[in-house]
Amino acid sequence: MMKLVIHDRHSAAGLILPEVAHMRDVVRALRGLETVDSASVLLEAFARRCLEAGVAFDSTDPLTACSFCTHLVEVEVHAENGAAPVQFVRLYDRDADGILCRRHHGTLHAVARQLRCEDGVPFPSLPAIAAKTAAFTAAIPPRPL
Repeated sequence: MMKLVIHDRHSAAGLILPEVAHMRDVVRALRGLETVDSASVLLEAFARRCLEAGVAFDSTDPLTACSFCTHLVEVEVHAENGAAPVQFVRLYDRDADGILCRRHHGTLHAVARQLRCEDGVPFPSLPAIAAKTAAFTAAIPPRPL
């Protein structure tokens, strides 16, 4: 289970990604998104990418600890006046004692190079998750207008 936290100078938001096991997939998906200067816009674009790929997610409080998550991806959107925005990424996973430890940190592009995921599919299409999502969506009766 993975938690994604995105924050900037003004706001923070988080997602739980229950069926995503590899931080590389999240980094690759983030690289495939447009660089923006707002955490909420970036999170919305990431959530849209998850929906398109059939990847399940749920919103979560970005400021609370997640005792059941094995991985944490933290993205800081840094925008100075007149300069292009930069995304800094910190990747954490649990050690043998269950404590979250930072494994990688740097700009999004530097971390992608460290993980060797600069290129490739922006977010993996997960057929099993897509099938579950389609079945769940089909079971919901249409709402009257």
